[in-house]
Amino acid sequence: MPTVPSPPRGLTDAEPFPPDCAERFAHVRCIARGGFGAVHQAIDRRTRRAVAIKLLLADLLRDPDQVVRFRNEAQITAALAHPNVVAVIDSGAGYQIPWIAYEYLPGKSVRAVLDDARGRLPYGQALEVARQVACALEAAHARGVLHRDIKPDNVLTADDSSFKVTDFGIAKWAAEGAVKTRTGLVMGTPTYVSPEQIEGYPATAASDIYSLGVMLYELLTGRPPFEDASALTVLERHLNSAVPLASARRPELPAAADAVLARALAKRPAERFASAADLREALEKLQAGAGEVAAPAGLASRPGLRRGSGRTRAIGPTSTVASPVVQRPWRSALAAAGVAALLVALALRPGPTPVAERDPVSRRRGAAGPEPAAGGGLPPPRLDRGDRRPARRGRRVRAQPRRLGPGGPAQPR
Repeated sequence: MPTVPSPPRGLTDAEPFPPDCAERFAHVRCIARGGFGAVHQAIDRRTRRAVAIKLLLADLLRDPDQVVRFRNEAQITAALAHPNVVAVIDSGAGYQIPWIAYEYLPGKSVRAVLDDARGRLPYGQALEVARQVACALEAAHARGVLHRDIKPDNVLTADDSSFKVTDFGIAKWAAEGAVKTRTGLVMGTPTYVSPEQIEGYPATAASDIYSLGVMLYELLTGRPPFEDASALTVLERHLNSAVPLASARRPELPAAADAVLARALAKRPAERFASAADLREALEKLQAGAGEVAAPAGLASRPGLRRGSGRTRAIGPTSTVASPVVQRPWRSALAAAGVAALLVALALRPGPTPVAERDPVSRRRGAAGPEPAAGGGLPPPRLDRGDRRPARRGRRVRAQPRRLGPGGPAQPR
């Protein structure tokens, strides 16, 4: 079995790089430090160009198998050649100190741009940032690469009109701001993490889309949809709370923007945009000032919601984000036909839908689909154990937030 060399002794602020990194890169200065480790500016000895070196925590990779996995994923990420992705130049983990070398971008992060703009961006600029991030996700997902931690801090300005996403896949290893729950470790940042990740399911492309939806909401309104001093409360709101309408916080926003956010921030992955490409196209329609976006499946018919003036809203003081509803006769006919087909399917169905065929968020022990009511009519709406709808009293997240030490992250079950 291969062995992992011990971390070299004697590393200093003047020479913080392990030998396998220092062999190629000369240290210039420390740019930033955080729970993940540190970022340094350096010079590539071969090309003489500036690079950014991210040093992750020592001992983060605790065994040879993890070292191999880290290197393999770094190589896959390095293969992402896209104008909206910060290029990976090299990586290593030979001395139990994982590091990655990126192209150096002297510009600010979008977080810093938000701070300079006193909380929110102009409408057109916010859409353009989100569109370019969606382009980056589209290219990454096509190669099977997930980001897992989309947020303003991980988007950098290349110039006045160009933005690049950095740190693809790093959340899996760095676990900065991670929260430990009953089901395992919630990776990513609580403010931007998707409901299915909170429930212990692996991240998917839909998880990145949800995080980008949260980021766009913040760029437009100056605040994320869910805020609290407690990370656990934020996680519970991702699971159970309706997303406040962005236009309620910024009245000049069009209804179409609410619709895009509604779809991106749907609780169930299947109700979000089918891909980052679909989200990009929706954002381009918003930029053009046109385009209707379909509501997440079944949203308009949920208990506690009503239709009115082209927008679905919750009955009560809290508005629920949803897409515009256009009244058309042919849609009514299709809806009637759909109800009839559903009644026939319910009458002929031999038993409840197998758990394995359900949406991941609904895959719960003992959950069953609706049964026909007496007289052949549809039964009253029923929520299964895994359904995280705003109208129900949701389960609490049993967890304790913590920042990880050098021992490294445990994988979610």
